[in-house]
Amino acid sequence: MISFEEWIALFEAEPRFAYCRKGEVPPADRIVIWEDQWQHRQNIVRSRVLSKLGLLERIPGRLCTLQRISRPLADKFLEKHHLQGTTASKIKYGLFLPEKYYRVLKEVPSDAYPGQPASKEGQGRTGSSSGAGLLMAVMTFSGPRQFHDGTRSYEMIRFAVRCNFHVQGGFSRLLQHFIREKDPDSIMTYVDLDWYTGATYEALGFEPAGVLRPIGYTVDEDGRRRPVSGAPASGDPVLEEPIAGAPTLGTPVAGTPVAGIPVAGILIPEEPGSGGPAPEESLQPPHDVINKGSLKMIWKKKLR
Repeated sequence: MISFEEWIALFEAEPRFAYCRKGEVPPADRIVIWEDQWQHRQNIVRSRVLSKLGLLERIPGRLCTLQRISRPLADKFLEKHHLQGTTASKIKYGLFLPEKYYRVLKEVPSDAYPGQPASKEGQGRTGSSSGAGLLMAVMTFSGPRQFHDGTRSYEMIRFAVRCNFHVQGGFSRLLQHFIREKDPDSIMTYVDLDWYTGATYEALGFEPAGVLRPIGYTVDEDGRRRPVSGAPASGDPVLEEPIAGAPTLGTPVAGTPVAGIPVAGILIPEEPGSGGPAPEESLQPPHDVINKGSLKMIWKKKLR
């Protein structure tokens, strides 16, 4: 183990990492830890690295209770345990480790106290009206989006596990509970290619549908990332490279929510009043960091 300062010195001298110093998109087979994430969300980064190495403390998911949770509780958890923090969502689920099973923990976290509140709307829906226990994982979804063919689609917006823990079967359990409760025709989500390949989603029935182009960000003094001018706004990502034969969603009904539904095809920003594409240099504005893009994935209900 070396110090962060020693790692930076090696990084600055190592030719293999020149693409990072130049602000270029990292190769697909490498994980890059950006300085802003290390400085402001180091605990989450460390946990993800330990996950890649298979060194997280493992908790059996069957010991946890599942229920709907409130927005404040979801926001607090995601800000502490998700690299991108929290964002707006309609439906929120949590997995709680009851106090009687704290004995399986190597060390009980400081916030492991009973009585964490569940949302009123979630009480009684999962067989447990109590929020007592330690919140171990959170999964959030958008509201439904109606399509002209009568189908309803949702977006899986966030999934996070408590740092330094792996809840065995937790992802599948939360997803399957949502499917049973809402009976969606399809679910769409995005996989962060900085860290993941989408294999976990494919194992649960998702299929790759397209690759979203890398986005450059500026970073302020508090570590908050903001897309550079010309980057797609949140909820309006640009689909750079659709995958042949990939699943697609229908045409949305006018007036339905648009958050998270991508534009099909390549969208080139236009200069105001120009009537045509912006100059090439405007498509690559200055940025502090640039991600590898995202993989759009779609789950579709199987017809019986």
